[in-house]
Amino acid sequence: MAIKKKDSDLPEFARVEREEMLRGVGLGREGIRPISNPLAKEGGLMFLEGSLAPEGALVKKAGVPGSMHQFKGPALLFETEDEAGNALMAGEIAPGSVVVVRGIGPAGDPSMRLLQRFLWLSAAKGMMDKIAIFHQCQGPASCRLG
Repeated sequence: MAIKKKDSDLPEFARVEREEMLRGVGLGREGIRPISNPLAKEGGLMFLEGSLAPEGALVKKAGVPGSMHQFKGPALLFETEDEAGNALMAGEIAPGSVVVVRGIGPAGDPSMRLLQRFLWLSAAKGMMDKIAIFHQCQGPASCRLG
């Protein structure tokens, strides 16, 4: 398959899509900005510390609602997503709890489940902004610390 090198080589739908994606990008802006002119006031990562992360941990800030940037509560440890989901459905996880789920990610679950079921259950029960959820997550948008 030949690699298309210019827009005129692309089918029309691809040209239109590309034009739409590039519109408003602000071509010509700096790619790497100086510290004196940052793109945002704060960076995209937060450093976590506390009894659950005595050596610290990093989390993507976009995945954490502002109201959850500081959270304190009793920790509940679950070995699997199923255990955590069953406890949530049984009413064993109260608002203000810190839910820690082990066995998620490449080491604990080779199929790479990302806690979707537990997150959906949490949202359905209106708990997403009432509990903190910690797990190892090495994946796309479904990874969320809520």
